[in-house]
Amino acid sequence: MPKLTTEVYLLEINRLCEYAIYSVSEMNKSLKNYELGVIDLATFWYYAHSFLSHSSNISKFLWGGKVNFSKLNKVQKRKANLYNDFRKKLRKILEINEKAALKSRAVRNLFEHFDEHILDLTYVDNSVDYTDMCIGKKENFDVDQTRIYRFYDVEEKTITIYDKVFDVSEILGEVYQILGKTKNILEQDGM
Repeated sequence: MPKLTTEVYLLEINRLCEYAIYSVSEMNKSLKNYELGVIDLATFWYYAHSFLSHSSNISKFLWGGKVNFSKLNKVQKRKANLYNDFRKKLRKILEINEKAALKSRAVRNLFEHFDEHILDLTYVDNSVDYTDMCIGKKENFDVDQTRIYRFYDVEEKTITIYDKVFDVSEILGEVYQILGKTKNILEQDGM
């Protein structure tokens, strides 16, 4: 693995981890206001989206995207294999479990196709009933679970967007582990 590439890659993953952690910290500050009966939903959801976005970018750095090798020429295939091998070695160095929640492409796909989800929710179905930017206990919301746009469950610490549920604690735990590993490696290299 080329040293410069590895260091630059690890620095960026390290930053993304810090951004994701900061986002959850700001979400938690907003939730303290929720407990007091006052909350700025825009601020909370800004940081919730930021957390998911940074987590999905960590995923992209570590697992890359799906590659349709049948559509690639010889040079592109070699490059794709080289990058896949690099990511695999990096995951091994960082001791990342292949069953990690971060590996899921669900959040990446969600943001890449956000417009289509909105159209599906409102245009195709043509229903005016949907739940958006809610925070609370899911049991307190008597809504069709397929009509959830954005919901944060304060007990389960999960973010639901459409039919996708993201466990904030699980993802955050993985982010902290990756942050620790990247910091150790970068410190050893004098970065």
